[in-house]
Amino acid sequence: MNLKTLSKVCAPSIALMNKLKYPVKIGLLSFMVIGMCAGIIGFLLNNLQTQADFSIKERKGVEFINPVKNLILDLQKYNDNNPNVSKSDIEKDVAAVDEMDAKYNEIMKVEDKWTSLKGNLASISKNKAQNAELVSQATAIMDNITNQSNLILDPDLDTYYLMDSFCLRYSNIIGKAFALKENGLNKIQGKPYSQLDLIKTKVLMDEQNEITKANLAVIYGFNPSTQSDLDAVSIDSYNANAEFLNLTEKLINGAKISPSIYVSSAENAISKTKTADEQYSKILYELAGKRVDKYEGQMPISVAITLIALLVIGYLFAGFYISLVSSVTEISNDLLASASEVEAEAEELSSASQRLAEGNMEQAAAIQETASTLEESSSMVNQNTENTRMAASMAKLAKAASDKGALEISELLGSMTELKSSSDQIAKIIKVIDEIAFQTNILSLNAAVEAARAGDVGKGFAVVAEEVRNLAQRSAQAAKDTAAIIEGNIALSERGVSASQRTSDALNEINTQVMKVSEIIDEVAIATEEQNQGIHQINQAMSQMSIVTQNNATIADENVSAVDSLSEQTQNIKTVINGLISLISGDA
Repeated sequence: MNLKTLSKVCAPSIALMNKLKYPVKIGLLSFMVIGMCAGIIGFLLNNLQTQADFSIKERKGVEFINPVKNLILDLQKYNDNNPNVSKSDIEKDVAAVDEMDAKYNEIMKVEDKWTSLKGNLASISKNKAQNAELVSQATAIMDNITNQSNLILDPDLDTYYLMDSFCLRYSNIIGKAFALKENGLNKIQGKPYSQLDLIKTKVLMDEQNEITKANLAVIYGFNPSTQSDLDAVSIDSYNANAEFLNLTEKLINGAKISPSIYVSSAENAISKTKTADEQYSKILYELAGKRVDKYEGQMPISVAITLIALLVIGYLFAGFYISLVSSVTEISNDLLASASEVEAEAEELSSASQRLAEGNMEQAAAIQETASTLEESSSMVNQNTENTRMAASMAKLAKAASDKGALEISELLGSMTELKSSSDQIAKIIKVIDEIAFQTNILSLNAAVEAARAGDVGKGFAVVAEEVRNLAQRSAQAAKDTAAIIEGNIALSERGVSASQRTSDALNEINTQVMKVSEIIDEVAIATEEQNQGIHQINQAMSQMSIVTQNNATIADENVSAVDSLSEQTQNIKTVINGLISLISGDA
């Protein structure tokens, strides 16, 4: 992009800057740069704060989920007739969840569900179906907390798999372990049981147990420091679950297993899994806290870096402006001094030229008096000679102009003919474009029909086909409009060719008449020249002297005019320089 094009593009900006003083321009640019930097830092701080708030919400979710998980576990144990869990233990769990609900309900939004569950817990009994429903309600509350606290949506891979095991896998494993324990014990004791449920629950628990093991490798890959805290409890949980699942596999295959051994293995798996779950909760809470500290720690650093950048930019702008003012002022002062010197020299030259002009005028007057007698006797002859020369010269100029006009008209005629030919070619091209647009329209209609036949699969293609059709119709309309304009141009070209031809004929006629006039004037000029030769030889010496004197006077007058003009330009330069100094310094 050249300077001329860039000036057109930036015309509004140039007009605005031309109206402003340089200090205002610098201030405006500084303000814009500072505003951009402020916007950037605002965006960075907002992003960091959003990330910090996201992690803070995750920590609150972990903190809320723990007492809910304890309540679910105690409900499962109570439903399993575990002698170590009583209603008082469940009441303690309810109090702990109540505390979290009062603290975080505005974020987690589980008050209604929790109020309903709490009312049902008030009348808890040994009814297994009722207690299973209570466990389901508590699990739904835990899932709601997981969603509201962003735990299930964690975008950072360094904690995602940790949250997956904590929020989903271990809770499912404990629930499946209780279900296997109850159903398997019924089979061992000869009570009613479901072999299919036993197999399905065993497969699901085994799947969840393997997923936690696979998650562990990924967790260590992103956070090697967690291995020392998670390795032992994770392996113990995995092995305890695997042992219990092996016993269940044997039971499913018909093996005889002691009830006490089966119950002990189930309770060991549940206990180890709960221990691992608590450790995961602790590590997850710590990692989320570290992430919050990292984001909050980056905020003052971002502010400091931006402020430093703003100070550096302001400092550089100030240095640029001061340097610009100093440089322009120094150059302007030098130009002012030079202009003053030129002005003084111009005044001296003007005075000398004036004296020379006066002397030449006096000399010319003396020569004029001497030659007046000769001029009076030959004035008529000279006048005739001069008029004849002028007529001959004008006739030649007229002929030359006529010849040139005829040539130009001939070229114009050729150009108009080429223009008409080009317009015809363009009309053909436009017709081809119109045909292409018509064919494209037909193809787009066919594509739309095929897309409609394709049903939902072709909906996207139908939209594209409709857009292609619209473009084809617009191209056809544009081709028609362009064709109309081209047809108008062709008509104008034909009229131009006809007018050019008539003009060419008229100029040829004029040229013929001018040649005849020129011949007559040449004959008159020859006769007048022979008559004037005698007088010319007498007057030649005086004329030469007069010409030289007049030339000297003219040159002297031109010198005076040139010097006056130079003086005036010098004043203008001084005014411009003073204006430039005022503009740069901001005084104007």
